[in-house]
Amino acid sequence: MTVVFPCDPDRPEQPDAAFAHEVAAARAVGLPVGVVDHDAAARGEVDLALRHAPRGPGPVAYRGWMLRAARYAALHAGLVARGLSPLTSPSAYATGHHLPRWYPQLAAFTPRSVWVEGEPLLARAVEAVRAFGDAALIVKDFVKSEKHLWEAACFVPRADDAAALERVVRRFLAERGADLEGGLVLREFVPLERVGEHPRSGMPISVEARAFLLEGAPVHVLPYWEGTAARVPPPPIASFLPSLRGLGSPFLAVDLARRADGEWLLLEVGDGQVSGLPEDADPAPLFLALARCLRRLGPRGSEEPRRARGDGPAARSDPSDR
Repeated sequence: MTVVFPCDPDRPEQPDAAFAHEVAAARAVGLPVGVVDHDAAARGEVDLALRHAPRGPGPVAYRGWMLRAARYAALHAGLVARGLSPLTSPSAYATGHHLPRWYPQLAAFTPRSVWVEGEPLLARAVEAVRAFGDAALIVKDFVKSEKHLWEAACFVPRADDAAALERVVRRFLAERGADLEGGLVLREFVPLERVGEHPRSGMPISVEARAFLLEGAPVHVLPYWEGTAARVPPPPIASFLPSLRGLGSPFLAVDLARRADGEWLLLEVGDGQVSGLPEDADPAPLFLALARCLRRLGPRGSEEPRRARGDGPAARSDPSDR
């Protein structure tokens, strides 16, 4: 069993220093550590990406920067060819990574959303937002927003203000450029309980938490925003678990937030392998749980996937990327 991290660009046999705390936590619980070249994987050069990777047999989990779903599938195939059994299959990765894959299962718990694909994206977006009336909106792609450019490339005060929508969408598309993932997602803005304002972007900082789930069970729940622990109570993750287990993904990260009226909602879902920890977070609980999970899986990994507990079907990132 192994955890692989992105390699250091200057020392490709060593993990990237950006993951030093996680590497130390993995080793502390007895998990062997390997490396993959993320940049090569992102280009689709799998043999180069895996030149210093471990060989199997045994289960393996990735912890690193985001990869497009197709690039993750290629990396997965390369790991399998080396005798390894990745924890997360390409299908499970796409389900956790792309909003249109997880939204239908979780629509009752998350802000109303629509998405459009194909050109002309802007014209399709103008048509799609008619369903929102005059509600405020958030603009993102299938994975990420540009919320640190809150007013310029993320927030639309009124869905029926075509000029404002066009301005925000154009800036968002310009910022994402070739990194645009999938298509455009338009989400209803829900007022949240605020705890402050981002010092650089001016975006609101709210009562939010990130929960990591392994095999359908929460294993690490922590404040989403660094420095907000004293103002973020434990979220009621149990009320969302049956629907989250229905996604069938073995490793998820779920972002929860408290609305201005005090009720909690589910903001985002992400694949647990590529969802970041806040800089002030202790990675130990996550890696202790990951070690136990990989030991249970033995040599099978995702080649004979374990269903998440309960019923249901089988780029670089940081904690604030989504």
